[in-house]
Amino acid sequence: LTAYFEKMTVEEPDEQKAVAILESRRKAYEEFHHLPIDDDVTDEIVRLAKRYMPDRRLPSSALDLLDRALASAKIANEMALMTGDTVGYSSEMSTEEINNRILKLLIFWHFDKNEMVEVVNYSQKAIERYEQQGDLFNKAGCYNILGIAYQRTGQFEEAIDSYNLSNFLMTQLNDEEANPFYEKSIRYTKNNMAAIYSSMGEFNLAEEMFSSCMDM
Repeated sequence: LTAYFEKMTVEEPDEQKAVAILESRRKAYEEFHHLPIDDDVTDEIVRLAKRYMPDRRLPSSALDLLDRALASAKIANEMALMTGDTVGYSSEMSTEEINNRILKLLIFWHFDKNEMVEVVNYSQKAIERYEQQGDLFNKAGCYNILGIAYQRTGQFEEAIDSYNLSNFLMTQLNDEEANPFYEKSIRYTKNNMAAIYSSMGEFNLAEEMFSSCMDM
């Protein structure tokens, strides 16, 4: 076979060429996902792919990220329309939305592979972004995930701190306006905290956590 085939090495394009490739596919992605994309999104996608996926090559990594982010937004929009959640609906894919969705994708990507160190890393980055955006709901969710990651790696004090921060934010949101996710979130974190206290031999605190869940 070597007489008929020759190995060819295709060099990875630089970021400028990768952006041009994404731009050439942009319309197809918009039509497929039924979601318009901001003009500077392709630049951002390439930058994020280069930063967060160093083991993958452009333009494949960037195209994969763009497709995943748009698919995520499309599903969220469909759920928002079904439930009448106008706040959760995205009319277009902005660079801010791209950043948020890609960080979420990376968190759950590593979570599924049980790579908790990376989950902690990306959760902390997402918390910083949501803090800047004033998005308390998603910030609370990230603290919840951070708590799980710390718990699985045996960093129990950090896990408890993260769960408490998640509960504080969810309570703050619920005080402002009744939140349908409030009780479920609080029960989940308190159950996890009870398990941590129990494993640490703090049985009184564990019982207190379990009791507070039963009282809700």
